[in-house]
Amino acid sequence: MNHSTLNSRFSGFSRFLLPILVAASVAGCGAKSKLEQPPTTYTVTGKVLGKGGQPVSIGDLTFQSTMQPKWRARAALRPDGTFTLETLVEGNKIPGVIAGPHDVTYYPPMSAAQTEVPINLPLPITVEARNNQEFTIDLGQL
Repeated sequence: MNHSTLNSRFSGFSRFLLPILVAASVAGCGAKSKLEQPPTTYTVTGKVLGKGGQPVSIGDLTFQSTMQPKWRARAALRPDGTFTLETLVEGNKIPGVIAGPHDVTYYPPMSAAQTEVPINLPLPITVEARNNQEFTIDLGQL
């Protein structure tokens, strides 16, 4: 094989492969999604009470926005029954909750039998557009 035949084959190969590589790299650049702008949130803390007004010391609490359902805030209860809500945005926790009405659900820890049922509050709780809000959720009254 002489030098000109090798150049001819390489040239033909590069004319075929180069457009494919360029198209693939351009398509890859456009595939990245924009990061979503985090919503404005407001700090919310509180306490969950059970029967006899005793603190509920384990479980999770969620505040699901009724106006913007894609936004949900979550908190794990501390041993004294207190909680601090955080909103999950693209895998990152940001402090607080968006303003507006929220459906609130308490999730008890699962036992081996997994028979526990979440408790939905009968009425939404409204988070105002201000920080340092505190709610007491009395599950013993349900």
